[in-house]
Amino acid sequence: MNEFEGIENMSRSGACATKSCYTAMQILKDNSEGLSSKKLIEFISTRVEFDDWEKETYESTGQTRWKTIFYFYSIDLEKAGFIIKQKGTWFNTPEGEEVIKKGAVKLMELAREKYKEWDQNRECNQGNTNTVTDKPCDPENEEELFDPGVLQKANLEQFEGNALEGIKEYISTKNPYEFQDIVATMLRAMGYYTPYISPKGKDGGL
Repeated sequence: MNEFEGIENMSRSGACATKSCYTAMQILKDNSEGLSSKKLIEFISTRVEFDDWEKETYESTGQTRWKTIFYFYSIDLEKAGFIIKQKGTWFNTPEGEEVIKKGAVKLMELAREKYKEWDQNRECNQGNTNTVTDKPCDPENEEELFDPGVLQKANLEQFEGNALEGIKEYISTKNPYEFQDIVATMLRAMGYYTPYISPKGKDGGL
């Protein structure tokens, strides 16, 4: 069975999203402890063969087209309950593990249906309000992907993931004494009183 059967009947952006989102969920299936969005993007880029159009860069943002499309459509997966994004780390849900068995095209169809259900319920509960953090349209063609709201949401996803990954990498380079100084500084910034930081001891700061 061809896992991407039917993808040739989709729009360019839809086909790109289907390839990247399905592959992402397959990767997360093999990494049950979760992956950072940055690491997930790296894995997708090695497992999916993107064409020149998909690898082009948006002049307005400097972001790669396939990455922007992937982040945008990942909102469907999240609202459908197929994935969880938690502080920069992505996980499959049990529902997601089951739905990927149906293949790539069916996965995206179900995600879209469930997203629309979520959106309708949100509109009923919030009086049809819309913000830039909500998915503003359904980009079935390239022109709609230039919608400012679409790009803003997709870019925000990328920036947040990169920022969280950068913070983790920065902290991982610190020794225990530097780390405790960072913690003390953060506590003070939050308004706590920290008059004392333990001096260096035999345990090396551990």
